[in-house]
Amino acid sequence: MAFDLSPRSPSADRAYQMLWDCRFCGTKKLLGVEHRHCPNCGAAQDPQWRYFPSDEDKKEVADPDYVYAGVDRICPFCGQPNSRNANFCKECGGDLSGAQDAAVRAAIEKGSAADTGVAADVVLEKHQAEMARIQGKTGQSAAMPKWLPIALILTLVVCVGLVAAFLFLRNSTYDVQVQVSDVSWERVVAIGQVTTLTGSGWRDSVPPGAYNQSCSPRQREYQVPEQYECGTTRIDRGDGTFIEQPRYCTRMRTESRTDSWCSYSYDQIMHVRDARAGGGPDQPLQWPNLSLGFRETEMNREQKLIVRFTGLGDKANQTYEYVVPNEEESTWRQFRPGQTYSVKFNRLEQAQWDSLSLTN
Repeated sequence: MAFDLSPRSPSADRAYQMLWDCRFCGTKKLLGVEHRHCPNCGAAQDPQWRYFPSDEDKKEVADPDYVYAGVDRICPFCGQPNSRNANFCKECGGDLSGAQDAAVRAAIEKGSAADTGVAADVVLEKHQAEMARIQGKTGQSAAMPKWLPIALILTLVVCVGLVAAFLFLRNSTYDVQVQVSDVSWERVVAIGQVTTLTGSGWRDSVPPGAYNQSCSPRQREYQVPEQYECGTTRIDRGDGTFIEQPRYCTRMRTESRTDSWCSYSYDQIMHVRDARAGGGPDQPLQWPNLSLGFRETEMNREQKLIVRFTGLGDKANQTYEYVVPNEEESTWRQFRPGQTYSVKFNRLEQAQWDSLSLTN
């Protein structure tokens, strides 16, 4: 959630004072705007020690001339927080042109576990942040089990080994003698039939091309997102004040509107049969004669140029089928039953048909 922290008048948001505890003399619940120094020992306010007050300790900024100028700037010479509008430190007169912004507390939800109304242990927070930084710098090795790197290395070795074995089996080849047992072609036309189906649904779901539509008004429910106020967020503005802004959540609301519910008919082509033609290499390729029945239509055509082989030697009695690419019809016509070829097989027992070589 984004928060608006741009300069604004006191009437835009009611500004309340952050609290801070003096870490030198122990005075507690000092006001972020009114007490820029500890009234007990004179120590300068440290923005890191500011915190959100409880409702009982909450005090609105009373100065009628107060205008939010932005996050305080910390004097690089004496550490005094100064107004965003100041050019020189009000404490020591130092130049603020290179001053850093004051620390800002993270926004919290009012009434949450983080909204304690007491000062945070800044020393502990810094220690935890430093430990997190060191742990991140060392790559979280302290939390890693000793066996995990070994397991990862072994897994990597196994994966590399499997890939290497697959590549070897795929690329390592040996010669096999095969003999042409049959040469044929086949042409298939898939035939579909137009079937009329019916359906119903809201108008925006009626399929294109639907006909015989009959629509009637009906109440349709929609899920509509809506926002509602579900709490209050406290936002540190970095100048010793904070504001409270409503926190909004989203929920779904059911809403009914009049829409059209339609019944309709539509056509769908469903595969019903195939028409086939086939022959040998000495016959011209031709498509089967089609005799289309009631509401039948052609769906698609497929051609296959087939050469079947029988293995010889160690591959005796094993059969293989080679489908020649359609653009290589002239090559396919050169195959004849009884011809012997040499073809390379890889160790996965896959034939490399582009290596076919006539041996007789």
